[in-house]
Amino acid sequence: MIKSVPAFKESRLNSLYSNFQKNKQLNPEGYQANIQAWKSLFTTLIKSDQFEPESSISIPTYHPSLKESLSLHPYNEPKNLDNILQEFVNDRFLIPASLYSAAKENYLVTISGHFRLYQYLSVNAWQQWRALKSYSVMKQGRLVDERFIHWDELVRIGQKVATVIETKIRGDTCSSILFNYNLLFDELSKYITVTKVDYDLLLKYLSRDVGLLQTKTIDEVLYIKISQEGFIPEDEAIVQMKQTIKNLETRIKEIETKLSAIDFKSVLCLPKEAQKSSLRQKMATKTNLVKLLNRNMSLELEMTTLLQKIDDSSFNLGYFSVLENSARALSKINSKLKVDDVDRVKADIDEEISKEQEISDALAGGANDEDVDNELNRMIEEEEKGDKLEPVSQEESAEKENGNENKDGELLNKLENLTVKDDIKKSPQESPAKVAALE
Repeated sequence: MIKSVPAFKESRLNSLYSNFQKNKQLNPEGYQANIQAWKSLFTTLIKSDQFEPESSISIPTYHPSLKESLSLHPYNEPKNLDNILQEFVNDRFLIPASLYSAAKENYLVTISGHFRLYQYLSVNAWQQWRALKSYSVMKQGRLVDERFIHWDELVRIGQKVATVIETKIRGDTCSSILFNYNLLFDELSKYITVTKVDYDLLLKYLSRDVGLLQTKTIDEVLYIKISQEGFIPEDEAIVQMKQTIKNLETRIKEIETKLSAIDFKSVLCLPKEAQKSSLRQKMATKTNLVKLLNRNMSLELEMTTLLQKIDDSSFNLGYFSVLENSARALSKINSKLKVDDVDRVKADIDEEISKEQEISDALAGGANDEDVDNELNRMIEEEEKGDKLEPVSQEESAEKENGNENKDGELLNKLENLTVKDDIKKSPQESPAKVAALE
């Protein structure tokens, strides 16, 4: 698997497995190239399940041994592994799981080193930052027994799990946001593959760092709430009911499996004298299992119904709270208004509108009268001009019509004379009678 990583070519293995720490000063570029190559190998190892199937976001130094797992013939163990791991921690590429799990403040701030104003006053925030900054991977001359978290992979998987929780698991009812450690793990496993080791780290990330979850330990039981709100006493009872329903479902499946395994026909393979007693025993066993199944199914139905009623009551309480707050808000707003005040304001508005109209009329009155007089005089002048022009127009029209009629008559006479003469010129031999007829 090591040689399958592109950065671990055969030509580079001798350098990568040597103690190249001296190159940090002598050959910084070569040193950084080796560190980046080891980062790519660790990323591949952590994401795969070939090195350790218990986690896909972290890697242990022992159990299995990291040095032995990285051994490669003929180079044996990497001679600079301790410095490589220290460089990873200093770069925040790998985070010690012991520090991460014990932290009380948001670890995203610890990683970035960017403190908000209130975090500058937090003793825990400073202690976390100093603990990570001064962390050493070596203790008493050997690697510490530690699990190192691939930080970028934790963030990536954490965002993926958060999406699953928000879209697939969290519902609108109060019971759909309440779980214990095992209930949420079982629910998550329906949508995403996650190991128990990673699950513990993800719970820390989603609750303390992201704020998607609230966690609380009561009597060694970890309770989980998918909400920004804190726990209330009723939450514990609801989680216990959900766990009871889960246990009943498991028991019902076990009983059904036992029932399906009972085969009456199998007694026929026994000696004849043993068949009857064996069949009687199987029938009695089946009868008892059926009774037990019915009882457990009845209990499951009862608990499920009760949980549904709790969800309904919670919805009613929330709905009533909304109504109450809405009524209070409406009353507060209405208390700022009075009917008399509304009437007074409307009367003031009407009065001001009337005043504005009077002022406008007074300003525009003179100009309007002058415009009306001018328009009236113009119309009278146009009317008088029209009366004088009308007789002249009629006489001219009559003269034009008479002239046109005279011209038309003269034209017809010319055409008639022209036709007769042309005919005579074309036919001089014709008789006078025919000519006379034509005339």
